[in-house]
Amino acid sequence: MNEHTHKPRSFRRLIRAGAFAFGALLAVLLAAALIVWIGAEQHTPTVVDLAHEIAHTGLTPDDLPPDWLDALIAVEDPRFFQHPGVDLRSPGAGWTTITQGLVKLHYPGPMRGLVGKPRQTILARSLDRALAKDLQLALFLNTAYFGQLDSVSLNGFPQAARRYYGVEVVDLTLDQYLGLVAMLVGPNSFDPIRRPEAHRDRVRRIEALLAKRCVPSGWTDVYLEGCAQEARRPAEAP
Repeated sequence: MNEHTHKPRSFRRLIRAGAFAFGALLAVLLAAALIVWIGAEQHTPTVVDLAHEIAHTGLTPDDLPPDWLDALIAVEDPRFFQHPGVDLRSPGAGWTTITQGLVKLHYPGPMRGLVGKPRQTILARSLDRALAKDLQLALFLNTAYFGQLDSVSLNGFPQAARRYYGVEVVDLTLDQYLGLVAMLVGPNSFDPIRRPEAHRDRVRRIEALLAKRCVPSGWTDVYLEGCAQEARRPAEAP
């Protein structure tokens, strides 16, 4: 009899201990999310002010041909105008939207790993509510990271266009512009000077994507592996 009564009691104690541990973990996560949200509310106005300033003094989406802007969004963030700062379903979108990229650039604190990524997600939702999409694009166009050249950190399409191609953004050719878009996923991996072959292959994959000859192989296919075969095909004669 003792054997039969001890087992249910032990099981109930185990259930209670598990429930307590789960509740404690949930409380910690909620507290952490609250701290992140409070931090976002404090820092987001600074990012919003910067975006408004850049919209008056820097490169804006209206300065680009519409098809150039469409190409940027198709590669970097296909559902940019539809999602609330975070997108977990679009093929090729990956873990980082344009909004999340802005968070990594302009908010303090860790943005990677088990703690950083959820924090980045919460901050992106906050930023998306506070900043119109056109202003997000203006901020991205002027501050996106393009790696280093001659030990100088390059940020924004205007600076990258001058350093890599010697012209202003409005004077870029389409091939040159796509060359810059190709770098965004990994400026060091796709540097046109130090990694020319990798850069050219990336551009060809983007061209195949934009021509609708291929699609990303899945949500995390930011390197467009789904377009690799099409990128290797010889260009068709005009």
